[in-house]
Amino acid sequence: MSDADRRPEPPHPMACCQGNCVPCVFDLHEQELERWEHRRAERARQQLTSNGRSPLDVLRERMR
Repeated sequence: MSDADRRPEPPHPMACCQGNCVPCVFDLHEQELERWEHRRAERARQQLTSNGRSPLDVLRERMR
């Protein structure tokens, strides 16, 4: 697993300076986490469609 595939680690609780920074380190982490989740979902979608099967085909096979 490459570093890009790993879930982003949250910042240490003491990383926030409580100075009402915009963006806060926790805001940046949330954005990074959303990008990671999007990449992961896109990769899963590509894997399902790259072998010629649609997500519906996969569900039908699993229900048999």
